[in-house]
Amino acid sequence: MIFSFTLFDIIIGIVALISLFLIIKNMKVRNEFYIPIKFRPKISENKKFFELSFNGKKYLGITYISENLPRGGDDLPKRIIRLARSSRLSVSFISNMYNVNKSTLLKLIDEEMKKADLSLSSTGQIKFRERLKYLEELYKEVVRIGVPYIGNFGFIVWIDQNDRDSELSAEAFRSLVEAESQIKTKRINADEIDEMLSINNPISIVNDENSILVTSADDLGEYEGIIIGEEENDPGKIVIISYPENLKHHMGIFGPTGRGKTVLLSGIASQLSLLSSVTKSPDSIIVLDPKGDISDLLKRVSDNYIEPGLNDCIPFSRIEGLANKLIESSYLTGDGFKIKICEGQINYKGLTVYNLSRMPNEARNVYGSLIISSLALDASENKLNGIKVLILDEAWRFVKNSQTHLEFALREGRSKGLYLIYATQLPSDVGKEVIDNTGTKAVFGGFTKYYAELASQLGISDSEQVKTLPIGYILLKIENNKEKSVKVLDFSKLLLNRRR
Repeated sequence: MIFSFTLFDIIIGIVALISLFLIIKNMKVRNEFYIPIKFRPKISENKKFFELSFNGKKYLGITYISENLPRGGDDLPKRIIRLARSSRLSVSFISNMYNVNKSTLLKLIDEEMKKADLSLSSTGQIKFRERLKYLEELYKEVVRIGVPYIGNFGFIVWIDQNDRDSELSAEAFRSLVEAESQIKTKRINADEIDEMLSINNPISIVNDENSILVTSADDLGEYEGIIIGEEENDPGKIVIISYPENLKHHMGIFGPTGRGKTVLLSGIASQLSLLSSVTKSPDSIIVLDPKGDISDLLKRVSDNYIEPGLNDCIPFSRIEGLANKLIESSYLTGDGFKIKICEGQINYKGLTVYNLSRMPNEARNVYGSLIISSLALDASENKLNGIKVLILDEAWRFVKNSQTHLEFALREGRSKGLYLIYATQLPSDVGKEVIDNTGTKAVFGGFTKYYAELASQLGISDSEQVKTLPIGYILLKIENNKEKSVKVLDFSKLLLNRRR
């Protein structure tokens, strides 16, 4: 009897435990949400596009591939995804990436070096000397890298079948990805997709039948910077300004009206904005735009867009002790437009665009000058939080009222975290002190002898080149390096397409 009671007790206990378990399980919140999306793309009849239907719409897929892996740091996927989101596009990404056995790769390069050395000894031809030099540099780079990777990369941009003009958006996105990833892509038909997937297994040996083109040591390494364009004498070779190294000594952009200064400034600003959003450096990018041209391009991608009005004030970390001349300038605009100053700091994050074009002419000059003075004051008193990049279009407008602060920003900015990028027509617009403290110079073309002489003053060794530079081309000189001719990427088309 005692045994039966105990067995019954155990059974009841087991049932109770199971019930308790089920109750607890059902009480748990399911942090899951499924979107019922099912589609399978198919190849169109003309084999040029992929096709799919979704939410009652028909889409065409335009396919692009590259011959090498993107470069640009571990955060590159996030930046490319951000590009797709900001472009309001639907995109599928496809990538092959394989680690190569390091010792095998070094052995292959060493064998090629021996062949090149033998050919050079036998013929003495320059091409073999150049190949040997290239292979030696490649060998050093592979030794430096922990695990070499090779591969290729591609993506499909989905566009509305009934809006064929949206192909322009796909091409604009393609250009953005190329600039951001430092790759060149080509458009292929849908039935050529197997070209992208031609490598089926990870490889440890590179041979003639199953190989990927390595054009430079950079294909096996990584590099970050700001895309400017491509070398005129070596089409396809991307020209990059290293950040922050090449901006610590500031950057000046010079050229006549209509040559491309505004386009270049907007391209630099948008790329710095991407860097800021991902790496948090720079902390902020502040654009002063007196004409409104840059604002038109950057408004959609900016984090803060400001059109100053009568009731706005410019914050200064302190007002007490400011020079009387500076305070007076806020009142004496010459247009009866009173600009207020108040205590505080300019502490916007990301990309901030000041569109000054709606203000009276003299007022916009004074307003911009006060912004410069406020930032310079914070920098001089070590009150900046992180690196700030100040971008000035038509810098000559601000020189008169903020010459001292502008020169301070250029002279001390490197150590204080304030970097300056400015554009103006002539070097004489900003003065010798400003020019002497500018490390990176971009010089657009100009037809006159006088302009060529000014280019010479900027350190351009072959200043006569500026007379023949086409619109959209610059001579880029970084510190003491020899200048190179660069075709600037047309950032205006890319940014305008991002606004659609």
